[in-house]
Amino acid sequence: MNKQYPSRAQKQGQLARTRERVLATTRRLLAEHGYRGTTIERIAEDSGVARSTIYRHWNSVAEVAMAAFEQSLGEQMPTPDTGNVRNDLLLVYEQMINALNKTHWGSTIPAMVEAALQDQDFAALLRNYMGARRGILREIIQRGVGRGELPEIADIDNLLDPIVGAIYYRLLLTNRPLPSTPTLRAWVNSAVDSAGARNMLD
Repeated sequence: MNKQYPSRAQKQGQLARTRERVLATTRRLLAEHGYRGTTIERIAEDSGVARSTIYRHWNSVAEVAMAAFEQSLGEQMPTPDTGNVRNDLLLVYEQMINALNKTHWGSTIPAMVEAALQDQDFAALLRNYMGARRGILREIIQRGVGRGELPEIADIDNLLDPIVGAIYYRLLLTNRPLPSTPTLRAWVNSAVDSAGARNMLD
């Protein structure tokens, strides 16, 4: 009798299911117990996936936590190009608010902040990841400069930080709802207008 072996597709499917169990468990532990309470041992115990299997895919709890955070945020949207810098920025921030409201991302943010303060390895992973995500916003600003909608801006992050900071301030430190589209539009307009105002004052 010929022994049947799993096909490549079956192995890949099993691998994907195992990975999803690990990441789903990690998201839950981060939301419920914070970064300090999320260990490889606890992830293995709660997910039913052996520690050795987890370590075959990730080198540390920082890497597992980062993978869970990335998955909760979802795929990065294509860079919008409506021909108007304000509208493009608004679309990106609307997607951000939608993700915070409708995915696991919002529930993991407090643990991510905790992790970045406690673990230098995680802080480096998070910094690199968020820097890459912010590339969309930088591209939008640079296009706006190229179209003459904005002046040359020495530090684009100085324009972007107040909006993102206000969003996270509401999420982490107040009971106020996340900003609506009209509020986001007002913040974007203020940031873009102030960029021009700073340029005229220099």
